[in-house]
Amino acid sequence: MSIPSSLQREGGIFVWSMMQAYKREVGKDPALRALARLIGFGIDDEEGDLAEALRYLDQIADPSESDRQLQADFRERLQKI
Repeated sequence: MSIPSSLQREGGIFVWSMMQAYKREVGKDPALRALARLIGFGIDDEEGDLAEALRYLDQIADPSESDRQLQADFRERLQKI
């Protein structure tokens, strides 16, 4: 796996490493939550990928109220694009 050029700055490699670790834990709610937030809000002032973030949020087995609110927010933002 190569590190995207957008993340090859200070802190970016650390975030990329965290995302890879969370991806190895996909299927576990805490990892899904973390990935959804990292991807949905973006990294290093880049816009996030709302559709990809929603795919992770939708996999959460036991969504919290915060998860459901974030899903609604991301869906609303996607409809405006």
